[in-house]
Amino acid sequence: MLALLGIMKKILLLIIFASSNALSETLWEKYLALPNDLNAEVVEVIEYSEGAIPEGYRYWIPDLLILQNQVNSGSKDSLCLAIRLMLSSDGGLREDLIALIARSIRINPSQFLTVTEQIALSDAVLMRILNMPGLEYVDRLGAQNYELSQRVSALRSVKEPSLLKLVEKYSGMVRLRK
Repeated sequence: MLALLGIMKKILLLIIFASSNALSETLWEKYLALPNDLNAEVVEVIEYSEGAIPEGYRYWIPDLLILQNQVNSGSKDSLCLAIRLMLSSDGGLREDLIALIARSIRINPSQFLTVTEQIALSDAVLMRILNMPGLEYVDRLGAQNYELSQRVSALRSVKEPSLLKLVEKYSGMVRLRK
């Protein structure tokens, strides 16, 4: 009987702990738990509740993969979220988000054009995104140029009349490496 009470006490403590953690979830953590468009719309910063990631970390890279999956699947709200987060970030996180956003160009160039036009990114920010091949291309000049040229091809595949000026502008901003 005492063993059963001990087990029930542990279960009760786990339930209390789990519910208190759920209540203290940040908006970013809620998005990660359910990465739908509604949750994407409300996130403004990447922040974690205490103990959610290892101490000393500002963000957890695998969490960015969830965002990447949503962007790659065509979620406009997740692409907007990635851009919002990038604009409010610095350092390594900003670089990771720029690469994440840049990967979306080949997958859904029309959406990339539409969203970046709506957000009205500066030319400097656009240049960083358009020319960010990603960490996987470091020290691979040929692969970098191939990726960048494929982005230009993807952009030029967009034939929607309202986006043609952007297609030309963005295509002209891509710089192949020498």
